[in-house]
Amino acid sequence: IVLTAQNFLKIFEQTSPLAKYLQTSGMDLLTAHRLVVRTEDGLKKCVRDFSGVKEAADRFVEWANVEQLDKEKL
Repeated sequence: IVLTAQNFLKIFEQTSPLAKYLQTSGMDLLTAHRLVVRTEDGLKKCVRDFSGVKEAADRFVEWANVEQLDKEKL
């Protein structure tokens, strides 16, 4: 589940700026096209970075375990 969440986080980091811009009323088509291309390039890099996603998931699990242990001590 943690790996899936990390994957979605990476996807949303890439797509959120584009999604927000596409919802603006005064959208410029050239700027929108540039954002689409930039988003596509960013997503392609994410596909090739599974080790980075796994490392982020491992760090999150370590943090969550420490938090859980701290709560159990109280």
